[in-house]
This record gives sequence, structure tokens and C-alpha cells, in this order.
Amino acid sequence: SDSDSRTRQQHRRRHHHHHHHHHHHHQLRSAASKRRRAVTIVPTFWRTLGWRGALLSSLMVANVALAYRATVRAGLAGNAEFCIAMAVITFVAATATLPRLFAWDVIYTKAHHRWRYGARSFHFQPRDAQETVRGRVAHVLNVLLLEYEMAIGMSGRHFRTRGLVAEIVEVFTQLNGVLFSTDSIPNSTLQLTLVMVVINVLGTWLLAAVPRSWSGKELRSTFDLAIDMFWVAFNSNAVVVESAGLSQVLALAVPILFVASSLRVLGYYHVFAAAKRDCMEAHIPGGVAIHSHTNIFTKHRLRGFGTVVKDDGDDDADGDDETRSPWSSARALTVGALGYLSMFTIRRDSSASSVSSYGSDDGTARERRLKRARVWNAVGVALAALVSCGCVVALLATTLHRLDATEAHCRELVGGMWDGVHDDDRLFFRNNGLFGEATCGLEHITVLDLRGSSITRIDERVLHFSSVEDILASDCPNLAYVGPEVNFLANLQTLDLTGSPAARSLVWRDAGLTSLHAVLWQQSELRELDVSGNRLETIPASMPSLAKLERLNASGNLLDGRAIVALGPLRNLMSVNLANNSIIELPVDAASVRVLRRWTSLDLRYNAFTNVHEALFDPKKDELRLEGTAVRRAILASSNVGPALPTDLFVLPLEQFTVWASVINTIDDSILRVADTLHTLEISSSAISHNYITPSLVQMSALHELGLDQNALADNDGFLPEVLFRIPTLAVLRLSCTNMRQLSPVAWESPSLRALEIKNNRLTSLPPVPASVVEAGSLDLRVLNLRMTDFDGVPEVVLQPPLADTLQVFTISGKHWDANAINASISVVEAATGGRLRCREAGTEVAGVNCLYCREEGQSRDVDDGGWQHFKLSWFPSCLLDLGETTGGLLAGFLG
Repeated sequence: SDSDSRTRQQHRRRHHHHHHHHHHHHQLRSAASKRRRAVTIVPTFWRTLGWRGALLSSLMVANVALAYRATVRAGLAGNAEFCIAMAVITFVAATATLPRLFAWDVIYTKAHHRWRYGARSFHFQPRDAQETVRGRVAHVLNVLLLEYEMAIGMSGRHFRTRGLVAEIVEVFTQLNGVLFSTDSIPNSTLQLTLVMVVINVLGTWLLAAVPRSWSGKELRSTFDLAIDMFWVAFNSNAVVVESAGLSQVLALAVPILFVASSLRVLGYYHVFAAAKRDCMEAHIPGGVAIHSHTNIFTKHRLRGFGTVVKDDGDDDADGDDETRSPWSSARALTVGALGYLSMFTIRRDSSASSVSSYGSDDGTARERRLKRARVWNAVGVALAALVSCGCVVALLATTLHRLDATEAHCRELVGGMWDGVHDDDRLFFRNNGLFGEATCGLEHITVLDLRGSSITRIDERVLHFSSVEDILASDCPNLAYVGPEVNFLANLQTLDLTGSPAARSLVWRDAGLTSLHAVLWQQSELRELDVSGNRLETIPASMPSLAKLERLNASGNLLDGRAIVALGPLRNLMSVNLANNSIIELPVDAASVRVLRRWTSLDLRYNAFTNVHEALFDPKKDELRLEGTAVRRAILASSNVGPALPTDLFVLPLEQFTVWASVINTIDDSILRVADTLHTLEISSSAISHNYITPSLVQMSALHELGLDQNALADNDGFLPEVLFRIPTLAVLRLSCTNMRQLSPVAWESPSLRALEIKNNRLTSLPPVPASVVEAGSLDLRVLNLRMTDFDGVPEVVLQPPLADTLQVFTISGKHWDANAINASISVVEAATGGRLRCREAGTEVAGVNCLYCREEGQSRDVDDGGWQHFKLSWFPSCLLDLGETTGGLLAGFLG
């Protein structure tokens, strides 16, 4: 139509005017540039690279160094596969980046040529077959390198695609680690990986909106470098080279390669920017862009150009200088003109086609379709960004929630001990993958590091750590309890409690232990140990390593008397509890006696031993427990016993208590504890006096024999306490060497008394038997020993009933008794007893000392005391000399 024709004509005029204006402006700019004189610039390393280049160079070296470090670690750990793989990665990273550092001038030359002659794309042609093989190979390699740069290099058409692919590979690599390799990824690493994946995805979509300029490419490469450098540093330190597999190789190798790629790009861009800056300062005119050319590549292309040539405005000035510029200026201008014309022709045809369709319905519809396509493209990109970002954010959120829930469960399961699990050992998805069930994995923990924590106890929950090897709990101010369950940790090698309260006291009772774990001997600061209620049979030979141990409770075990010997080397041990064990005999060797005497507190209750030793009753001993033992007879001879009665013995159903050469000075009411069981009480050669015998002694309902020899029992008048003669069941009474000068008539009132020994006293007479006793006929005394006394003759009471009728054994001696006196007394006694007693003079080993010895005819030396114990007349048939005038002397009494 006419209107369409007019519209097309107006568009042609407007387009022609614009092209003419552009061409005129280009001519003016060319003329002005020719009038400017080029200056000489010498490119140097520091001028070209500067601080930024130095930083990039440092990152290149650091990247290679980290890769090499991982290689060395793998080699030392013996992981050959990982070592070989990392060696290859180190080589690739080094050859990909370090040449850019050392061959900066080559890149600078290329940048200069691109500024002067424009970007070119080269293709190999067969007509170069006349060249050498080396030349053809070099030509092919250079062509491939240039094609790579033109396609996906920094200045390439598909650099953005390259960056997108790199981001996809990197995200996939990291997700592969967290999705399929959770067996070796701690929770902290898992969280960090997911956070970095989210940052990576969000950053990629944000950078997608940056314009396709050199600055945009640099920004994208810098972002990739930061992300990848972080992963290189993190993975190189986190990887366990001893057991690293393919996933760990990928997790470390991919970031290293991407760092190398980003550093190449940024280094390339930096050198190009420096070259462009130098070209602009040197007023070198820029060339035209040629998109395709054939066979103008020469072997001099990569040679450094040294000093930039001066240009006087004539582009042909350096056409013959092949050494300075690898390209012929004339050839470059020719090719550039042809390329420019071809581009202009294409642009003109495109403009014509667009003008021919301008204003038509088809053009308008196409424009609308393009607009809709752009809108849908934007919508699609937005949806893709939303979906991808939403997926990774949702994955991060759900994983963090599951980690927090599992963390709370694990803490509830093992309490404060969870603080000792290192972050690298917290692998909740170890067995089931990221989408499987999360578990604590306590059975895989080998080190429990609680140093300096606020934990209060290590109890039975420690058994959840079945594979633990080291429990480090030093300097824990609140740790007061470490339970016996550590003894059941088969792999435990170290238990460090230094500086914690538990290092001084361990309570391992009622745990069924049959042996003690070796970690116990590591507790050199231990003061108190309680292993009661177990099944220990022996004290381990390593026990002396607890040199500072002061208190030991080993009751309720299966220990025997050897335990006392085993505990001897513990010099600081003072309190020992061996109750309820299997001790059937106390050791009496010298070493054991010293040990028993050293312990100030000893509990031997409920053991089966029957013997006791005087070392048990050392005055320095604060506590002695003997209840429930099989001790029925206590025969002691030691000055360590006293001054009070050893009441610790009286908790037993004691039948005999014999002690001599002691320092006991009293018989108090404590003796009544054994009133129903004690048959024999003998305390001789001690320090008991008249006023320190309790009147309650008459309550000893089972006492049959009482011996208080060699004690100063007499009062000022020479009488002994009457309570001694009022014990209702007493059958044998020995009171030699007691300073007695007069015998109380009460002595004849005891109906149960069968033997009375009052030798070695200064008696001169005996009281008559009370008439009431004679009438009642209750006196049944059968043995009377008056040796070493001051009688002038046989006492009258002996020659009269009832003694004359009951005595079976009678003996008397003293300083007034010579052979004549003895002969005279023989007939008197025999006559008084009607011949029932047969008397004779008994000689002694000392000349001139004899005694009167009378015995019932047919009576053996063992006198029946009426159903009680047999009373041994051990001092017959001889009598010994009373050494000195002091009756009751210790030596005389002891020998008597």
C-alpha cells in the first residue's frame, strides 16, 4: 500500500543518515589518532601483574601446595590409590596455573596483538602439508588452543555456559558427598556442605543476572574461586587419608581443578587488562574483529614482542618486521578489511530484511511473538531458580532439623558424656544415608574427650560407647563419680582423671567384677577405692602402683588371707575393709604382722578365720571390726594390748580370752558383752588393780575359769575384791602373784569353785569355812595350790571338813618348809583326810627346796573338776625357788 511504501522510504532515509554519521565520526577519530604519536612502554612483571597479580600467583602456589600436601599425607599413610590420584591432580593443577605465572609475557603479547588486530579464529588447512611434521603438530595445537579461547575461554562466546557447567559439577560433587558418602561425613561438615551448596546455587542465579561483560565474567570467576578455594582448604584438612576412597578423592580433586581454572581465567583477564591499559597509554589504535581466517598463523605468533613499536599513524609501518610482530600488518589489514566488509554485508542484509518487514503485520506479529518468548523465557528461568533454590534450602532446613532432633536424643541417652564426642565423630547418617534414619553411632566412638567440661558423673551410660579406647576427663571440677561400668569396656586403654575429684575417689561396688581393669593402675592420685560387693578373688600384683591410696573397701568379695600380704607395699594405706570375704586364717608372718599393726582401721567381719593376732589390738588402731568371724578363742601376748579391754573382740561369741604381758589396767562392764559365752578369762602380767574390777563381773553367767595372775589386785589390807569369789559359775580361779596377804572368807561360799590357785602370795593363814557353808555342804573345792607362800605349817582349815573331805590335790611350799616340816606335815594331812590323800616330799631342781605334794589315791595328774575343763597341774611334781622376797614378782610368777 502507499502508506507502507512511505514508511519503508522513511526508514531507509533514517538508516542511511545514521550510517553516514557513524562513518564520518569514524573518519574523524582515525584522523585524530594518526596525529597522536605513539610512546614507548616497556612491560615488566610488576607493572603488568602488580599486587593483584601477586595475590593470584600466591593462590596458584597455595592450591598446588595443598594438593601436594594431600599427596604426601596419603603416601605416608599407605593409601596408594589416593596418593596416585592426588599426584595426578597436583600435576594438572601445577601445569594449568603456574605457566600463566612464568609465561605472563606470552599472554601479554597475545593481548597486544588482539588489541591491534582484533580477535581471530583459525582453522587448519591441508595445504600446510608441505611444512614439517613438527610445524604441523604445533600448528594444530595452537589452533586448538585458540579455538578453546574463542569458544569457552575468558573472551569466548560460551564462557557463561562453561561457568554454569562448572557450577553444576561442583554442586553435584558436594551433594554426592552428603547424599551417598555419609559414612565418613561428620554432622558439622554435612551442615557446612549444605550451607555452601545453598550459597553456591543462590550465588549462581544471582550472577546469572550480571551482564555479559568482562567485569561480569571476572565477578563470576572470583565468586567461583572463593567457593572452590574454601573447599580446597577445608577438604584438605578434613579428609582422612588413611581410609579415603573415591568420594573423598572427588571432594578434594574437583575444587582443586576448579580453583586452577578460575585462577587461569583471572590471571588471563588481569594480564589482558594490563596490556589494554598499556596500549591505550601508548596510543596504539585498536584493530578490527575477524571471526574467521585461514592459514595466516605463523610459528612466531607466541614470541614476545619486547618493546611496543612506535606507530606514526601508518598501520603498514611495521609490516616488514616479522620478529617484533608475529603478524604482517599488511596481511592483517587486508584480512580485517575483508572481514569488516563481510560483516557489514551481513548486517546490511539483515537491516534490509528487517526494513522490508517493518510495519507489516508479519513483522508486528513476530515482534509480539519474540516479546512473549522473552517473557516465557524469563518466567522459565525464574521458575528454575525458584525450584533449584527451594530444593536446596528445603534440604538444608530438613537436615538441620533432623540433626538438632538427633542431637537432643543423643544427649538424653548419654547425658553430659555427649559433650566428649568430638565433632568429627558425630555422624548421624553413618549407616542409612541422608534420607535414612539418623542414629547417634555411639558404638563407633573411640575417644571420649571430656577435658575441662562440667560433667558430674560417668555412669552406666558409658556402656553405649562400646568401642571407646580413651576417656579423657581431666580437669573436670564437678566430676565426682566414675562408675564400675568402665571395667566392661573391652577396648579401653586410657582413663585420664587428672585434676578431677574422681581422681581421688572411685566407687566400683556391686558390679559383679571378677577382675579390675588395667586403667585403674593409671590413677596415681587415687586416695580412696571402693570395690565392695564384687567377685574378686585376688588383689592384683599391680596394686602397689596406687602408691597414694589411703582407704580400701574390698568387702563382699572372695579374697583370702593373701590379700593382706598383697596390700603390704601400700605404705599410705591406713583403712582397710575386708569384711565378708573368704579369709579362713590370718597370716602371722612378720611382714603381715607389721601390716596389720600399721592399719589404723580394719574391718574383718564375717570371715571364717579362727585365729587372732595381738597386732590387731595395737593402741594406735582406731577401729577393729570382728563381728561374724569364727574366732572363739583369743590368746594374745603383747604389750600392744590395752590399757582398755579389746572390746572389738567382745562383739563375737567369744569362749576364751587369754592375754598376758599386756598393759590392760581395768576390767569394765564391756566384758558383759560376752557374759553368755565366755568360758575362760585370763589376764595375767598386766596392770589391773583393786579398784578397776567392775562389780558387774558377777553377771558372767558362763565364766568357768578366771586367771588374774601377776596383777596388783590386793588392797591396802591385803584382800582381793570379793567379786572374784562371787561369780556363780566359776570353777577355776587363779590368783598367783597378786600381793594378797589375806583370803576373804567369801572364797569358801562359791558352790561351783573346784580349783583355787593362790600361790606366790604372802599368805600366813586361811580363814575358816563359814558355818552356813558347812551346814549347807555347798563347798566342793578339789584343788588348792599354796606354793611359795608364808605358811608355817598346813593351814587348819585344810585339815578340817569340808576341805578335808573334798580336796583331791593339795600342794604347799615356802621359805619355812624344810625336810623336817614336810615329813611332819605328811602324817598330819594323811591323818586328817583318813588316808584318802597320799602325801610325799617332792624334790626340785634346786637343792634344799622341796614342797609338800598330796594327791588322792588313784587320782591322775589331770584332776576332774566336776564336768568342766580338765585342770592341768603343770607345776607338779616339782616346785621352783621363789626368787627374792617380793611375792608376786613378775619373773617368779611367770616361771611358777
